[in-house]
Amino acid sequence: LDLNKLKSTLKWNAENEVNARIKNADPIISFIWVVNHLAKMGLNVPKGSIIITGSVLKTRKPEVGDKIIYKVAELAEVQVSIK
Repeated sequence: LDLNKLKSTLKWNAENEVNARIKNADPIISFIWVVNHLAKMGLNVPKGSIIITGSVLKTRKPEVGDKIIYKVAELAEVQVSIK
């Protein structure tokens, strides 16, 4: 994957779509920090682990009635409706 080209998109209700490049979150640097932090404690990342390193977009608290769609390029999309 070329992190320099991957774009994430967030659609929150009827608000304007927000876009950001994945590279702006430095996910590789965050991953290295996690691995090094665990190593200092004598632990490692088990094979097959999923590591979530943060978000390239501002974190928000959803409220009842919100419909949120988050997409990473053509790789993945998630939609949620808060009830």
